[in-house]
Amino acid sequence: MSSLSTPPPSVSVFRCHELLDVITSFQPGLPQDLHAFLAVRLSPVYFDTPVSQHDMFLVKLSFASVHAAIKPWYLIYGVTRLSKLVACVPQLIDLFFADAVFFGEVAIVTLLLRLVQSTPTPLPLKRDALTVAAMNGQVDMFQHLQQWQYRNVMTWATHGGRLAMLQYLHEQHATRTVYGARGSRFQR
Repeated sequence: MSSLSTPPPSVSVFRCHELLDVITSFQPGLPQDLHAFLAVRLSPVYFDTPVSQHDMFLVKLSFASVHAAIKPWYLIYGVTRLSKLVACVPQLIDLFFADAVFFGEVAIVTLLLRLVQSTPTPLPLKRDALTVAAMNGQVDMFQHLQQWQYRNVMTWATHGGRLAMLQYLHEQHATRTVYGARGSRFQR
């Protein structure tokens, strides 16, 4: 009779969260800290289409909902766990990359770009990263990502009312024009 009233030792393990965390960290499957991302989906906003087809409020709302799941995770687990997270679930790289670009987290973008360079997994969103940075007025992020070519950057920055970003874009355009003219074959 007593064996029926006393739960087996394996059940007591599942009641102790600390032990359960240790055990599940060595088991294949989804680590506990990944559960927060199961319901998060990056909404399909295509930044290479004209701005008039998008509602800026909805774009920002989409990024805010993603960030609402990611920010607490960073506070609990920190950036150091990010490489393990994306190794377990490489599909999350785009999600973290988009969030970091939108909110100007240069260190996280750098970490993710290094991770992508060391693995064969491509980063499809990187072609839109400069557009996202311009749209949200992230000048530091824009400068960090400047090595890639993007379309509609000026339009998104203008539509978002980002004066500092527009000033930076105009300065860069003028600098490139001067350097291009110096190297031109038409120059005497």
